[in-house]
Amino acid sequence: MKKLKMDLKFNLLELIPETTDDLWFLERILEKGDLVSGSSERKIKAEEGRKAEKIIIWAEIKAEKIEFHESSHSLRVSGPMQAMKPQEFFEANAFHSIEITLKNKIRIKKTKIKEFQIEIIKKAVQNTGRNNLLLIVLDDEEAIMAEATEKGLKTKTTIKSGKQGKRFEQEKIKGNKYFEEILKKIQEENKEKMLIAGPGFTKTDFRKFIENKNIKLNAVYENTNSVGKTGLNELIKKGTIEKILEESLLIKENKKMEEIMKEARKEKSLIEYGIKEIEKAAEQGVIQELIVSDKKLFEEREKIQKLMEKVESFKGKVMLFSSEHEAGEYLNGFGGIIAVLRFRD
Repeated sequence: MKKLKMDLKFNLLELIPETTDDLWFLERILEKGDLVSGSSERKIKAEEGRKAEKIIIWAEIKAEKIEFHESSHSLRVSGPMQAMKPQEFFEANAFHSIEITLKNKIRIKKTKIKEFQIEIIKKAVQNTGRNNLLLIVLDDEEAIMAEATEKGLKTKTTIKSGKQGKRFEQEKIKGNKYFEEILKKIQEENKEKMLIAGPGFTKTDFRKFIENKNIKLNAVYENTNSVGKTGLNELIKKGTIEKILEESLLIKENKKMEEIMKEARKEKSLIEYGIKEIEKAAEQGVIQELIVSDKKLFEEREKIQKLMEKVESFKGKVMLFSSEHEAGEYLNGFGGIIAVLRFRD
């Protein structure tokens, strides 16, 4: 994310999303009532002497609906129009949508920029220009590829070896079609960093296969006990990814959840689960950290937003977890919200 302006006095943001993850970050800071402005396309009705046409305009709308479309790399914000250029076509409160797309500036005017939103923006800005890590977990039957993005693990593809006894063993020596397909997919992904892992000797055979072709990959090789998604999660828990992808939210959230579960097992735990109990603790100002899943925030945005603000008003920290990976899924199993208390009476 490129930050052009963050004016806390006037609650104004000017940002340029540079990756799909940046759009994901933006979705989490946008809320109903925000004034969002940028370039857009609008259909102008036919009038006497003029045909109906679509023109490029500058528009400011009051956000009512926010939709993230990962497949088209866009974030759509819809609501009544507040201002428009050219002025001659402006219709006050006419419903309009702005598509926030990569590399295009967007301006957001909020009632108040909250602390957790500032943290989200900082994380997005820090990650500008960083390539995602490609993970490959394989054995002699299949290889699974995934991206370790800031919002979690995203499976890219699964390749089957078509293993058939001696014939497969002979192909290892003569030119393995299975390895050829894996290499082709790796080259198509065009990532700067990769982690190749798995049980047994297949990853070692693949490494020799690459070396024999005089191809250099910026790859780290690691052992796992499992393959598939279980193998991917094993890499996260072992901390292997952390060595390669520093400052990753994926790693931080999993570590934080492990700390919470460890604390929860104590006899006098400082962990609070139920929403009513958490609301009471927030009113008393005893919440040190509030951990919320994005799913919970979207389902009860107004209620959870007020709770976040209350925690921040007492200098508590708010963390927003993605539901797309293990820590977020685990959090949703506890209702999507957990509090770490400063003390317990």
